[in-house]
Amino acid sequence: MNDCINCGATAEDNSFRFTHYYPCSRRGTVERDAKWYCWQHDPEYIERKKKEREDKWKRKWAREKESWRRKDAERNACKGVPTEILENINVKSLLEQINNE
Repeated sequence: MNDCINCGATAEDNSFRFTHYYPCSRRGTVERDAKWYCWQHDPEYIERKKKEREDKWKRKWAREKESWRRKDAERNACKGVPTEILENINVKSLLEQINNE
């Protein structure tokens, strides 16, 4: 590896009113498709991080959807039952009675 080769990626700076693009100033450490990249702009690293981020959001939304589905089921199961009765129900004992029958 040649230490004089800089990263071939274009970085962006959003700290101003308009986005400013400039060449990355880091030294290239990984060669991909005959082009040098630093660790941050390595295409494989970027893809891996993107996949991790997407997987994280998919898991989060799956939990959210399951939570919504459960709340809907609870709401439908309790439809028409007065609040006073719902507050006094011991769900654990009800489930035990159902399982014993």
